[in-house]
Amino acid sequence: MKELLIVLFGTFFSIQSYCQQKYKGLVELAMAPGKIVFRNPLKTLYLFKDDMWSYSSNIQELKEIVDTGVILEIIANSAHMDTSDWSEAEIENVILIEKENDKISKRTVKNVLKKVPPSRTPNLKHFNSLPFEKRNIVAYSRPVFDKSGNYAVIAYRSRGQWGAMIFHFVNNQWHELGVLVRWVV
Repeated sequence: MKELLIVLFGTFFSIQSYCQQKYKGLVELAMAPGKIVFRNPLKTLYLFKDDMWSYSSNIQELKEIVDTGVILEIIANSAHMDTSDWSEAEIENVILIEKENDKISKRTVKNVLKKVPPSRTPNLKHFNSLPFEKRNIVAYSRPVFDKSGNYAVIAYRSRGQWGAMIFHFVNNQWHELGVLVRWVV
């Protein structure tokens, strides 16, 4: 009995570790290194069942055709999406900020963006001097998955542009299929 419990706990923690790595791989693919990201995620995907007809042309332009049933599952699952703040432990190589007018210090860039090439790091003097409406700060939703866990959508917002990217997990790796929908405000 004791051996069975040890095996069960070991299996549980192996599965949990695999799921965490799978999630982290998706988030890292969506958020390019060096980006400045709002800590507070978007609270919705801005995808609606009644608008499926408008997504159909974008589905045809994706890197692979995605069944509309998968999109409908993701839309349904978005009603219960996680809206907790992003943490540095979840997202490496991006700078998390609280508010539009937050300043970024050299220390933050040095500590957070250790593995990011200098060409991908923000120009702090320029960034800190800009009014918030001109700063390139991205807000992302947390991923929302279909029931298989192999498709996910992450919404984003940046300087008046909104969109929803769709991803597919195949061969133990996430692949971005494209933008399912895009709005310019």
